[in-house]
Order: sequence, then structure tokens, then C-alpha cells
Amino acid sequence: SSFSPLIQIRVNGQPVPLDSGLTWIDFQWPIQLHPGPNRIVVDAKTEIETAQQVFVIHLKFPHEKGKEKGEPETADEPDALQIVTLLGMQTLSNPARAPDLQQPVSGTRTFLVLVPRYDFRLGEDSTLRVQGILARDIYQEEENAILEIGFSQLITTWFLGKPESGEWSFGAGINIIDQEFDTLIQGVTRGEEDQFLNFGYRGGMGENSFFAARLELKNQDLILDTPDADRDGDATVVTMEGQLEADLLGGHGKSTVRWIENQAVGRYMRFSAIQLTLEQSYAFEYLIPVIALRIKNQSYAESDPTYGTTPTTTTTTISTTFNIPLTSALILMAEALMESRTSNVDPLAYDNTSLSLALVYVY
Repeated sequence: SSFSPLIQIRVNGQPVPLDSGLTWIDFQWPIQLHPGPNRIVVDAKTEIETAQQVFVIHLKFPHEKGKEKGEPETADEPDALQIVTLLGMQTLSNPARAPDLQQPVSGTRTFLVLVPRYDFRLGEDSTLRVQGILARDIYQEEENAILEIGFSQLITTWFLGKPESGEWSFGAGINIIDQEFDTLIQGVTRGEEDQFLNFGYRGGMGENSFFAARLELKNQDLILDTPDADRDGDATVVTMEGQLEADLLGGHGKSTVRWIENQAVGRYMRFSAIQLTLEQSYAFEYLIPVIALRIKNQSYAESDPTYGTTPTTTTTTISTTFNIPLTSALILMAEALMESRTSNVDPLAYDNTSLSLALVYVY
């Protein structure tokens, strides 16, 4: 009620100094903004009720600055370059995902991820994006060198529309996976080459709420051939995904359902899987925590004579990530993760925990 005295006002959980007996107040409050969306929650409490108002302020990245508010995007605008760099270290209790029947060998790895992208503005509602991913890791232990994976991706995506009113995307790209690294750049063994197409849609459902759907078709080519044709991992992989995103429980929630159909050449390698991912994040002034739960159920198509049955697995992953903005472009990230797989086949069951610390730089 506008006639009931204010008892308490909080901005992102921080109390605002308040004189007693006031029924309204005009105040200023410093808030550090970071590139991207910044969520500001104002809570007001009186003797008879509590009210909350949520504001979202989007701060442009440095390369986006210079555009006036409300000015539409046009083909005459400068194209946008963004480079995300992630460098970190991770300790794992069971990096090889050794089965529960064996004694796992722990490991520590250094990892580097580069994500450059360039947006070509084709018009007010049309953008062509070229994006790359370069991910590398090196283990400190020699016995874990075989686990070193290098992932490289190049994808071109055409976006048509805007997320608030509906945005379509059409993409094509390639993946290259290498194994074992003497340096963070060049792998010793080429493991896999993929080509893929994807189609997606993302649209708004209200304030800070979105729905997204995506379909991907991938040709998976394993470079090292197996002498057993029934275990040939070359495959056509179909992935369908749906996602809901909205403000929830005082933070921001995201739920994703993914269905995967792997039609491998080898009959014992064919499987279908369904994965559910739930994420909840909160935006405080100096901390952005993210809690995630992922459950994946995978069922193989045929009985495998190695195990004497048709394998099925359920993998549960729980993670907590803390993002600490150090500057407008530099973020310190810490993550704790627990992963557990159960199966009707003992050699496929394992447990793994990991701790990660990384710096993320956004240009």
C-alpha cells in the first residue's frame, strides 16, 4: 500500500539505508555493470506486504559500443568481432572414466579454449556469423597423455530475425578431433572428422523468457578404422533439442531436453539417448553462481556378445560454478563437478569428480 511505511528496501540483496516512517523514497544506488545482461532486483517491504521489481540492463561489449539507443541495425553498421579466451587447470579423480571395478588414476590437466567469431551485418534482421572453436588440453601425467583431446570447429550460421520476435538460424560446419599433444597446438593423432548441418529457432515468450528448438544432422567419420565391422563407429547422428529459459526462484532458469539417434555402421555401436539439463543462475554484484544438473540415459540398439546383454547407461552430472567478474572483460571461474554413471553392464559404470579454476577474457 502506498500509505504503509517502508520497512526495508534491498537492491540485489543489499539493504538500502532508510529513514523510518517513509511511504516513498527516491534514492541512488551504485551498480557495477558487466558486458551482457545485468539483472537488477529491487525488493520493497512494508508492514503489510512485500513487492519486487526486476530490471535487466544490457551492457554492450567493447566492440559493440558506439551505437545509439533505439537505432536499428543496418547493413551499413560496422561488423562485430568477438574473441573469448579461456585458460585454466582441472584436477580429476578418474579422467579415464575407469570402471568401478578398477582403481582409477587421478590426473591434472591444463586447458585452453579460444572462441573467435565475426558477425557480418546483412540487414536489420539478418546476420551471417563465422565462428571457430579451438580447445586443447595437456595432462601433467604421462600415463594420461592418451586422454588428451583437441577439438577444432568451424561453423557458419545465418541468423534471420530477432530473439524477441522470433529468430531462425541455419548453420553448416566441420569438427576435427585430435589426440595426444606435445604442445597446445598440434595433435599427434587425427581421431575424427565430422560435417554437420543445423537448423534452429529462438523466440521470446515474455519478459526475459525464451523458447528454442534445434535440429542437427551430422556425418561422423572416425579416422582409425576397426577390423571388426560390427564395431565401426562411423555414423549418421541426428540430434533434436528443445529449451525453455525464464526467470525462476529469484534467479534465471534454463531447461534443455536433447534426443540423440546414432545410426552407426557397426551394429553394436548404434544407440539412442535422451538428456535432460537443468540450470539455475543468480546475478549478484560481484558473483554469478550457476547450479546445473544433467541426466543422460543411453540405450544401445542390439545385444553385445562382449557383455551378453544390451547395454544401457544412465549418467548423472551435478556441477556448481562461480563466476567472479574481475573487470568488464575478465572473469575468474571456479567449478566443482560430480559425475556418476550406472549401467546394467559393470565395465561401463564409473564415478568421477573434478575441480576447475580458469580465467575467461572477452574481447
